[in-house]
Amino acid sequence: MKKLLLTLFLALWSSPLNAERIVQYDVNITVLGSGELQVTERILYDFEQNSRHGIFRDIPFTVKGAGQPKDIGLREFYVQMDDDIAEWAQSTLKSSDAGEMIRLKIGSASVYITGQHLYTIGYIVAKGVLPSSEDSSQDAVRWNTIGTGWEVPIDHAKIDMYLPSPLNKSNVSAKEFGGHYGSAQHKGEISWIGEHHLQAKGVDFAPHEGWTIEASYPIGLLDQTGTGNMAVTFGERVLSSWHWPVLVGFLLYLFNYMTKHAGVEDKRSITPQYTPPNGINTLQAGLLYDKFANNEDFSAAVIELARLGYLEIHQKSGNDDPMLVKKENNTDTLSLDQKYLLDRLLFPNQKTHLLKKNSQDEADRLRNGFEAINEMLYNWSVSEGYMRENPKKSRNTFLTKSVLALLPIIGLALYTGARIYGIEMMTVLFVPFVFVFIGLSFIFLSKNLFQKIFGSIFAFLGGAVGIGLSSWEMLVFSPLIAPLILGIAIFFIYRRLGAYTQKGADTHKYLLGLKEFMTRVKKDEISRRLKQDPLYLEKLLPFAVLFGVSDHWLKLFDAMNAPQPAWYHGSLTNLGGFSSSLSSASTPPPSSSGGFSGGGSSYLYRVTI
Repeated sequence: MKKLLLTLFLALWSSPLNAERIVQYDVNITVLGSGELQVTERILYDFEQNSRHGIFRDIPFTVKGAGQPKDIGLREFYVQMDDDIAEWAQSTLKSSDAGEMIRLKIGSASVYITGQHLYTIGYIVAKGVLPSSEDSSQDAVRWNTIGTGWEVPIDHAKIDMYLPSPLNKSNVSAKEFGGHYGSAQHKGEISWIGEHHLQAKGVDFAPHEGWTIEASYPIGLLDQTGTGNMAVTFGERVLSSWHWPVLVGFLLYLFNYMTKHAGVEDKRSITPQYTPPNGINTLQAGLLYDKFANNEDFSAAVIELARLGYLEIHQKSGNDDPMLVKKENNTDTLSLDQKYLLDRLLFPNQKTHLLKKNSQDEADRLRNGFEAINEMLYNWSVSEGYMRENPKKSRNTFLTKSVLALLPIIGLALYTGARIYGIEMMTVLFVPFVFVFIGLSFIFLSKNLFQKIFGSIFAFLGGAVGIGLSSWEMLVFSPLIAPLILGIAIFFIYRRLGAYTQKGADTHKYLLGLKEFMTRVKKDEISRRLKQDPLYLEKLLPFAVLFGVSDHWLKLFDAMNAPQPAWYHGSLTNLGGFSSSLSSASTPPPSSSGGFSGGGSSYLYRVTI
């Protein structure tokens, strides 16, 4: 019984009997011959037993036009509470639905009130004439008398509209509509009290239900016209659409730059190749394969050195750090990058090298060595006639020029977006735009199917959140779309810069053919190759690592009963993880961070909307 009584008490306490509400909401609108509106609102607000400081009244001051939102010019505000002087403050804010608004904060931070209080708000609307919502050949006075921001119900509402002498019952068509944002339901009754006096009455408005009155009349009867107030100026047209010609122009610049620095392009179809290319090692092949000297290529180079008899790899289990053991062999036939990797990086003063994870010193040493070798490879590609220019320098020059040219476009896009949508909305949309940018980057720039799927999910989440916070039109047509597309285009071209000579283009095509074969090869073809060369699988193993098909290639050892390479000590299945072991060893351990504490926040005052 006690539990039942307690439940009933809590239910009664949280019931609408104790909820705040607006008892009466009256609005007087006087339309002047100039087209200006004089608006007076009288809001009888009942706080019930709740202690509050006052209310917010949010009034939109822009309407959507053909270009930017148009400022209708709200001015000369005055505020009273209970027909006496009231403490109030004015500010602006941005709503994704209603656009920019003036917020009137009515109440004192040091005074609490309860019960019923009458708030009187007056102001002038400078541009009160808009195009009619039903007939493009007519003007209209349309005012959203009750906004959709109220979080409390409204018991009774009344609108009185007083028209100037040019407008009267015979030439004015009046209507009222409202409901939740975007709806146009009839919320009350509208009638003529006199030749120049319109009145609308409504009851029982739920929270977030608005109410609008519209009086349409033949165009030109007042000093203002709807088309004149909504006309798009040249400056507004430029500000709202400048990014499209800039986007096209910048893309043409990028295309022209890529064309000039493309080098020789081998347009022949890819022909499967069955043996490693002559005259180059895996590090050099890695550069010619994708125009990048990547740290990921070094695992293939270490395995190649092991196959050539310069070291052995010991790894009992997949969780163990690999141990490299140097073998004494003449290095005269090795290239400069291979000698540097073997003698300076792996075995500078010792015969063994443990690829330790989570070692800052080891990671720094390996990464510095990789950088030195990569620089050698870029210079080699030019000196040996594979590349027309150093691809690294070419990319860095392109990136510097492009980013410097993109920065003012980003700044102008942010400025335009803030002017059109407001700073608050641009701040809110920043994270969705980042998600979309990252997602599209993965979709268009990645060759990995998993990364493309990941990018699609990222872009979808960013787009969904952005649409939820604003609208799809804002995302698609916002000026921010220009730097987003240009950023992806810059990175797309950056990844492809590097001018092959004919010699480089031929080698690149050969490597693509070798990868094609190694990716799709069947056991019967491997069987024929093994009859010709029992070490065929082992010789191509470094290239399998280079092309990212090592797991597939290692399975062929078991499938063909091929002997395990003598230079690898451990389970051959663990060799597929050698690349990740080398990558882990060259990755600095995560730095530890100190703890921090957070505190709560306090409100200076609380009001009810």
